[in-house]
Amino acid sequence: MRKSCRFRVLFFVLMILVLTAVQVLAEKAPGHYLDAERYTLANGLTVIVKNKPSGGQVLVNMWIRTGSYYEEDQYSGIAHFLEHMVINRGTENIAPGDLPRAVDRIGGEQNGSTRYDTTNYYIQGGSGDLGEMLELIAEMCFRPTFAQDQIDEERPVIEEEILRGQDNAGQQLFDATMAEIFKGTNYSRSIGGTNETVGNCDSQAFRDFHGWYYLPNNMILILTGDVHSAEVMPLVKEVFGDFAAGEVPAAPEANVVIPSKPVVLKVECADLEPGTALAKMVFYIPRTKVRESAALDLLAEAYCGGSYSILKEAYASSKDISSIDCIYYEFRRAAMFMFDVSGPASKISSFERNLKTSVSRLFNQVEKSRFESAKQRLETWVAFAAETLAGMANMIGAAEINGDIEYYQKYLQAIDDLSASEVKDIAKKYIDPKSYILVIYYNPAS
Repeated sequence: MRKSCRFRVLFFVLMILVLTAVQVLAEKAPGHYLDAERYTLANGLTVIVKNKPSGGQVLVNMWIRTGSYYEEDQYSGIAHFLEHMVINRGTENIAPGDLPRAVDRIGGEQNGSTRYDTTNYYIQGGSGDLGEMLELIAEMCFRPTFAQDQIDEERPVIEEEILRGQDNAGQQLFDATMAEIFKGTNYSRSIGGTNETVGNCDSQAFRDFHGWYYLPNNMILILTGDVHSAEVMPLVKEVFGDFAAGEVPAAPEANVVIPSKPVVLKVECADLEPGTALAKMVFYIPRTKVRESAALDLLAEAYCGGSYSILKEAYASSKDISSIDCIYYEFRRAAMFMFDVSGPASKISSFERNLKTSVSRLFNQVEKSRFESAKQRLETWVAFAAETLAGMANMIGAAEINGDIEYYQKYLQAIDDLSASEVKDIAKKYIDPKSYILVIYYNPAS
């Protein structure tokens, strides 16, 4: 799962007869999941209910354990294309274009997103309309029609999104970096696909992909806001209980080949402002446990998290580097530690030297005041994220996808417990200064 800036945009539920399992989460533990309840319907659908007073608002959020990583090469981009079809192009009981209007009629809002490992859809509205919101989510996820004429009408929208990415230097750089660090794996491909691959996506391809992955036993339904499990679970069972479970295909392996020596790529890019350059230096990291993930987040935060951070101060008056950031990205089957820099195109010969110096500084022990400041910023981010219904649902969803609904409680505990010395040791364990990918995009001054 990708994190924006330095954090995991994390990106993250009573009828005994209709349930196969129930778990009340963390009744006495610290954190943000007190009183959340987790259920599994007989067909395998995971349901999580989190009551959070919110002025009569409820968020209905469906996560599917599939994304661009699960696609076949010739249909790269179909997961994102399917998301568009589900929202815009009709279901068995909703005409094309009517879903957004149905949500508007109840004063709600809706959207979806596709990532490498997950797809999710949400509708937010008043608690009095919860039944209708559940029905709409069920239509979207289980009854899309994938009519060929509707596919052909939506395809230009997808192609326009692909074109916008191709015209954006930052997106080009990110895609090129992913293609190099995850070469040979499905993480190397752009989430949106290409014009050629989305052109291959016909009605049968959509039906196949949907049939493989849009199964109740491959989904997580999250309800948060002014909602109570005793009232909502009978309704959830009525709406979702009859959809049949199925066998989910095994996910492809992410067999990353770690470079034995540095790889440096320089690309002239006309989409950058003349005389400017962007670069990313990345280090492959295998999936880690929560404590080590927290340590790598803390490392990135201490070195680049704010104006008081180590590298931001170090390059504040630099003529070679205009800006610097470092980010820990975590996906379902792999991760990476990344440096982002910008600067004058005339100085790209110094980028590698400056970045190597920055990497070497990661292995120094962070002074106490900076370390405690970084801890506080991370803890504050988690607290703020949990204040909104969407933020709470994203955190719960990401935790469930990771296989541990108490993930963020453990994450916060790790942040609190970690010492500067342990963070330094974890940096040395995972970041090899002799094994990196450096991709530089630049536009020489005219």
